[in-house]
Amino acid sequence: MPASPYIREMLCEKHIAPSEKPRNIGAGIFALGEAYKNAGLILGFNGTLLLGLICTYNMHLIVSIVVAYTQFLLKVSSSIYLRDTLKLEYLPNFPDTVELSVLYGPKATRKLHKLVRVLVKIFIVSTQLGFCSIYVLFVASTAKAIILSHAPRMPEDLRIYILIVAVPMLCTALIPTLKFLTPVSLIANLLIFCGIFLSVYLCAVQGFPSIKDRPAIAHYSTWSLFFGTAIFAFEGIALVIPLRNEMKNPNLFQVSYGVLNTGMAVVVLGTASMGFIAYLTFGDEIKSSVTLNFNRGILAESVKICVATGLMFSYAIQFHVAVDVTWWDFLANRTSVNKALCWELLYRTCLSLFTILVAATVPFLGLILSLIGSMFSTALALFFPAICDIALRTCPVEEGGRPSSKAIKGIRLLMDVITLLTACIGWVTGTGISLYNLYEAFRSKQYE
Repeated sequence: MPASPYIREMLCEKHIAPSEKPRNIGAGIFALGEAYKNAGLILGFNGTLLLGLICTYNMHLIVSIVVAYTQFLLKVSSSIYLRDTLKLEYLPNFPDTVELSVLYGPKATRKLHKLVRVLVKIFIVSTQLGFCSIYVLFVASTAKAIILSHAPRMPEDLRIYILIVAVPMLCTALIPTLKFLTPVSLIANLLIFCGIFLSVYLCAVQGFPSIKDRPAIAHYSTWSLFFGTAIFAFEGIALVIPLRNEMKNPNLFQVSYGVLNTGMAVVVLGTASMGFIAYLTFGDEIKSSVTLNFNRGILAESVKICVATGLMFSYAIQFHVAVDVTWWDFLANRTSVNKALCWELLYRTCLSLFTILVAATVPFLGLILSLIGSMFSTALALFFPAICDIALRTCPVEEGGRPSSKAIKGIRLLMDVITLLTACIGWVTGTGISLYNLYEAFRSKQYE
């Protein structure tokens, strides 16, 4: 049976020019103020810079591994298989890269390559759906703040406002193709950019207290919560390879003053500064989103509406990634499925309702943000890139390894080990403390 027009469109969508694919700005920047409360003003700022540098290093690892594969794998005996199955005229994506690193790494671990690929996909989908639940909480918290400021007799249970915003967010999740998401992404980026600048302006208008009025270093028991939120704000490693593909000259992507270093420098400094300003302004009164701290007023409410609308549109972008990773695997092998569009809309509806259910079940924005960052973003941003690099650098050159001097190899392996230790410590402590705090929050029943 021939493929339906819808399926042919979906198959072609995989080959849309990279510049036509939507991009969106993360929402973690608005939560960095509360993260600084868990670390302290000085430790939070320096810790954000350090984590940003580590994430940038790991992004370089992934790009380097991809470039090595395009130059090396085409020369080995399996080149026909790789060319035909992975389409290596295009750079492999993040799951492909991790799988290939294990497949062409030490012989003892090669049989795990399929398991590793599945794990990476699970973490990507879990991260994206976690982002979606967090966006639902952001929008619902903002809607609650705006409504209560005008109608103080309205109920304060956040779950009621989650149900209010669920309908429009569910509608955005039903957009099936990238060509319709591109303008949505543009609008979302513009609104969030405006929200960032206006948030900084409102903080400046209120006046900054002395730095001495804020603790430089918080109690160590809350550092892990800072770690999870900060990693959440930076995690975007799965987009590094697509961004490189967009360039006319991809070789300039990771040079000293290239796109990766310049872009990450702006993101890291901007994120660190936003958290610093927010916590300096509001101190321990800082809320899970700095926009919720702004008092009633036309400009303050404009910021809240701007950010909430931008995140509502961003929900569709993050949700599309989760659907694309799972639905495409099903559709690619069933090009003659009847009523594929209807089945996908049903699948999208179920997944979207799941993210809304998670948000309504766990209505603690700051804690679930830290949990998603610690549990999932840490693995994608730190653990898997370091594992890939170690797998290649411990494998002999003739078996697929990457040649390097002993000094460079030793330094790089040391950096990878440090990254792995950071990831493991952050994952265990961040996940554990976030789960414990969620348990205490449910016991007290103090919903945000």
